[in-house]
Amino acid sequence: MQNLIFSPCLKANVQTKHRTSVFLVANIFSVLSIFVSSISAQPKALFEATPFPEKTRNYDVLHYKIDIRLDFAQEAFFGETTVYFRALQDGLKKIELDAETFRVKDVRGLEGKILKFEYAPSPQHRQGGLQIELGKSLKYDEKAAVTIRYEAIGVKPDPTKFGMSQGYDLGLTFKKATETRKILANTLSFPEGARHWFPCNDTPNDKASQELIAHIPASMKALSNGKLMSNTVKNGIRSVHWKQEKPHSTYLSVLVAGDYAVLHEQYKKVSLGYWVYPKDVSNAMRSFNQTPQIMAFMEELFGTAFPWDKNDQITIPGIGGGAESTGATVLGESTIHDERADPDFPSHWLVAHEAAHQWFGDLITARDWSETWLNESFATFAENDYIRHSLGEKEGQKYRMDKWNGYLQETSTKYTRPIRYRGFTMPNEHFDRHTYHKGSIVLHYLRAVMGKDAFTRSLALFLKRHAFQPATTEDLKDAIKDATGQNLDWFFNQWIDRAGHPILGVQYNWSETDKQLNLRIQQKQTVSDAVPLFELKTHIEVALPHTTKSFPIQISSADSTYILKLHEPSTGRPRIQFDPQMTLPAEVQYDVSETEWRNILQTGSVRDQLLAIAYFGKEFENYASLLQETAQKDPFWAIRQAATQVFVHAPDPNRFADFFRAQLNDVHSRVRVSAVRGLAATKQTIHAPILRTLFANDKSYLVQAEALRALGACGNPSDLPLLEAARTIASPRNVLQTAADEALRILRQN
Repeated sequence: MQNLIFSPCLKANVQTKHRTSVFLVANIFSVLSIFVSSISAQPKALFEATPFPEKTRNYDVLHYKIDIRLDFAQEAFFGETTVYFRALQDGLKKIELDAETFRVKDVRGLEGKILKFEYAPSPQHRQGGLQIELGKSLKYDEKAAVTIRYEAIGVKPDPTKFGMSQGYDLGLTFKKATETRKILANTLSFPEGARHWFPCNDTPNDKASQELIAHIPASMKALSNGKLMSNTVKNGIRSVHWKQEKPHSTYLSVLVAGDYAVLHEQYKKVSLGYWVYPKDVSNAMRSFNQTPQIMAFMEELFGTAFPWDKNDQITIPGIGGGAESTGATVLGESTIHDERADPDFPSHWLVAHEAAHQWFGDLITARDWSETWLNESFATFAENDYIRHSLGEKEGQKYRMDKWNGYLQETSTKYTRPIRYRGFTMPNEHFDRHTYHKGSIVLHYLRAVMGKDAFTRSLALFLKRHAFQPATTEDLKDAIKDATGQNLDWFFNQWIDRAGHPILGVQYNWSETDKQLNLRIQQKQTVSDAVPLFELKTHIEVALPHTTKSFPIQISSADSTYILKLHEPSTGRPRIQFDPQMTLPAEVQYDVSETEWRNILQTGSVRDQLLAIAYFGKEFENYASLLQETAQKDPFWAIRQAATQVFVHAPDPNRFADFFRAQLNDVHSRVRVSAVRGLAATKQTIHAPILRTLFANDKSYLVQAEALRALGACGNPSDLPLLEAARTIASPRNVLQTAADEALRILRQN
């Protein structure tokens, strides 16, 4: 066994503080999202700002009792909500509730006494609207209740006035029947939608228990949070009573009513329900069948049992992803798909993401929206980790790479900001790629820094301490300290409360004479008040003929040099991997020899293999045979696809027509998609017959769609009827219609 000595030599920190900067990432191959960095002053840095204050309140809501009747003919709802609360100060005479959209008819106290109120919804302030005089003075901790009767007839709020995008169904909305489903109604309470269908203290830091009684047509079913207490029918009206006994935040409240079929399953003692349109019953379990193993995975990952009475999932129109609601997650109707769509449009990542919210977001909730990362970064991290767990390490790396590249795109084109940023005024501003994408990668790195067991112990303590409560980043930091003894304030300071990320220049070379590896790592990001010089921990892996050694590296300077020596007889040139598990949230720029690039292409992480393909692609003519071999033989589909895509951008793609046709036999649809793009790049009508055959016979919707697009470049007017017919074929996300439209436009222009 070789004796290895590892000694770091740190150079002085030569990085100078300068103006704030962010980093332009150029997309080398657009379909691959392979990014390299260069300096840009265009995107702005969001760092220091006047914090948007947490809402001041003089009461604490204990319980909501919502009694609501839905009138589908008028697209109206008629509600009576009782708010039970306790005073947070002596002399409390008035409370203010958040209320929008509906008309308040009257307000009464517990004894039925009419109370005075003022109702003036004010979307500019995003809070308040309904001020109620209690008719008496309450002492601190004294309990009271008010009952509000209200109605909304044919009213739909403008989401843009409340910080949401056009078309977002804020509050309670009615959906007209379509060819694939009957009429239904659903709520979207996130992030401040609850106030649009019941009066409440609509902030995440005031958790309360809840019960909901919904009156709907007898032919329908209704789902809400908690346990089903009763379900009765009288005079053609169904009354369904759900009770959420454990406190949660208002944005997690849900009501869906419509014609649903419900599939039941059990996980331990937790009842699972999958609510789908009747037409989707035969396909439903394809999307939901991993729910039990996802829940088991989350319990192990978080060290905490599933915390709620049940776990329902229900599909609705109008959204593309999902919205966590306590024990009753809503998912876009496109979640359900046929067998042929499953390889290209799986739903398990979404089910995993929303399941993770039952712990992070629902069990504990960000105290205010600046702490949103405690909800979304954790859910995205858990989603990523479930992919790694269920599909393998390479798939996990590819998934993380896609998230990282999504963040890089945002930070290069829009802004860079800390993950926890207190300057936004509207809640929805926090739900960006810094929160979802970067935050998830930072958590993956945090686990690597802490160790898996310490990480899980810390999360378990955090969840136990703050169960059914709002929480902050400081609470998480304290849980880590108490569970492991580790003070990771330095980590949170640079990754959560500062902006940017490291750009690492990595150089290494092997000296056969000295049996020595010389490694140099430079931090190339521009350091400023917003963007720090990072303190990083990773490993370098040295592969020898009979063993592989892993050596820790700590990076804390702008320019560091390390020396690794072998003190045994020569065993040949070792293979080197920097950050082999791809844990660093960093851009990596290698400056190594061609030999090392070849090693990286064969044995590196997904990130490093993609960087190697980009390197060889820059000198395409010299390395075409190497790239072609990689495209045909690499065991991982994403690497084969990346290498195939290089040839699509070749100066003369016609030279590689035979190669593209051969790649059409690849087992993975994404590789075949790139091969079709290669044929399209030739713009030769000779390829039209094979494209027509692909459209007719390939099992992948994505390949079919790409074949249609390619006919726009390689087809002729005789393909117009085929393309017109393709527009009418149902497909996931309407990929066939979109592709046919693009091809028709090109053919008609020509």
